[in-house]
Amino acid sequence: MLAPNEEEPRNYSGHITFDASEPVQVVTLLGPMDKSELKGLPYWTTDDKTFYALVMVPSKSAGSTMFSGNALALHTMYQEPFTVSYSIVLTK
Repeated sequence: MLAPNEEEPRNYSGHITFDASEPVQVVTLLGPMDKSELKGLPYWTTDDKTFYALVMVPSKSAGSTMFSGNALALHTMYQEPFTVSYSIVLTK
């Protein structure tokens, strides 16, 4: 939804409202960070060089929450595709 930009890191802050076909987690990525800073934390990487800490809101099918980070996504633990309607209001 809001992708990280590794060349020019940007911090997004705002509010997301969503309604999904199944429970989803709102996931915010924070970084990039050094891998040594992530000990014990969930993280995401695509190249094993650039790391982002994950902040996850517990799963639900609909709701709204504030967020702040370098990227924003909706995630499910199920393998089947899901649908979602959402709106994002950025505050900066």
